[in-house]
Amino acid sequence: MQKLTPLILFFYLAFLSFVFGIHPVGDYDIWWHIASGNWMYEHGQIPKTDPFSWTNLGAPWIYHEWGFGLLASALWNMGGIKGIVLLKVLLLFLILYFSCRSIQILKQNNQIPYLSLIILAFLIFPRVQPRPHMFSNLFYVFLFYTFHCYAAGFWHDRKRLYIIPFLFMIWTNIHWGALVGWGLMALFWLSQVWFSLQKGDKNCHGVLFKVCLLSGAALVVNPNTYHVFTFPFEHLNMTHILQGTREWFSPFGRNYARYYVYQVYFVFFFLSLGLALIKWRKNHPDRTLLLLPLVYLSARYNRYIDMFFLFFVPLLAVEWKELSFWRHDRWERIRKYGQSTALLASVAVLTILLYTGIPLGYGLKGNYAMEWGTIHSFTDFFPPVDFLEKNNVEEPIFNYFAYGGFLMLKGFPVYIDGRTPVYGDEFFKIDYMDAFTSSDRFEEIWKKWNFGVVFIAAGARLSLYLAHHDLWRMVYADDHCFIFLDTTKESNKPIIEKYGSPQEEEDPFLMLEGEMCFDNS
Repeated sequence: MQKLTPLILFFYLAFLSFVFGIHPVGDYDIWWHIASGNWMYEHGQIPKTDPFSWTNLGAPWIYHEWGFGLLASALWNMGGIKGIVLLKVLLLFLILYFSCRSIQILKQNNQIPYLSLIILAFLIFPRVQPRPHMFSNLFYVFLFYTFHCYAAGFWHDRKRLYIIPFLFMIWTNIHWGALVGWGLMALFWLSQVWFSLQKGDKNCHGVLFKVCLLSGAALVVNPNTYHVFTFPFEHLNMTHILQGTREWFSPFGRNYARYYVYQVYFVFFFLSLGLALIKWRKNHPDRTLLLLPLVYLSARYNRYIDMFFLFFVPLLAVEWKELSFWRHDRWERIRKYGQSTALLASVAVLTILLYTGIPLGYGLKGNYAMEWGTIHSFTDFFPPVDFLEKNNVEEPIFNYFAYGGFLMLKGFPVYIDGRTPVYGDEFFKIDYMDAFTSSDRFEEIWKKWNFGVVFIAAGARLSLYLAHHDLWRMVYADDHCFIFLDTTKESNKPIIEKYGSPQEEEDPFLMLEGEMCFDNS
């Protein structure tokens, strides 16, 4: 059985990754990354200014995720959406593999933690999307694995650590999470020095210190040099942009209690504080010093909840007896029969999910059934963009920011897109968000920017205003978005004559029968 363990682990992780990674792509940002990668392949350089918008054309752009853009573009051009989904599955496989290895190192055995892995997959599932942060999650979990190996004394040849600076060199060109990773590495070195001093050992862990310094230097090996340090802080000062982005909310600041991920997180949050206190008292400062920053970051920003789970779930899989009042003999009984039971239970759960699809979303609801190589219906905006392309729409487009990537991929200049820091906090608030707050502000913005097309979400109040406006006509509607054209623009008139809705139409939400509102031809 021991010889079969690696093979069993491979197939189990592959099955797990397939089940949780095969669902449709439901992320908006992937499209502007692909468009950016296409631009880089075409021009042979990394963009320094914005080449995509008509409102901000030529403005400085720090594209710190350019490595991901090149990869996404290559996968899209080679395999289409199937290539992007395959990337998700592969990244999830590696994340779960290194999480498994961390648990095995902490337990000091090679037993496969079946239930721990399936719990971890459930918890990070909502953010398993093709985005640069998934690479950060992979690098985080690899760092945690190396920390556990180092602390347990498994790496007697400490020169293995010198691979880490090279990983940071790659990481810093994919996602700015590398800066957080370097901070965690510095904390780990401090914890090891502290632990040694407590034991009366004056070992300063010189190799680990050198690796930490080299990793810090590797962060600036990128086209943006020191801006990789300043960008996160500049972004965090953009108040209005952060207020419009859910991943920057605190999980304690909004009503997230109905979502299963947050329900588990709230329990784990308090368990982690208890475990940190226990480890502090038992002279394990390494785990406490790493755990507390992750607890803080996850409590402050939604986007760091995944990183918290990736560190805490393996730790909890090993240390849960510390948080329990059960007698030792009961745990021994569970351990004796746990492996076979856990394998059967987890395979049964995965089989059910594979057969039925995964009806999760964020709150154990939604429509995330597995469809190989598809785009989630809630984020598929190629049909309306194809409509614009088919009818040769020439006028400047005012678009919902999440739809910008689709327009960029088709070659349309955008009003705004998911690269919100490029436009700045003032533009985002005054020239974009305010358009949805009142009709007067929309009229002012329309007059200022003189756009001839409005491409917005079906649920926006602005759509009701435009549906009754004398100078705007709806030409396209589906379940998720509307397109309106300015009737005063000459180039719009042929399209309005063919597809325009009659002025007496009362409610645009009644016009969702098909893709086109009306075809007057």
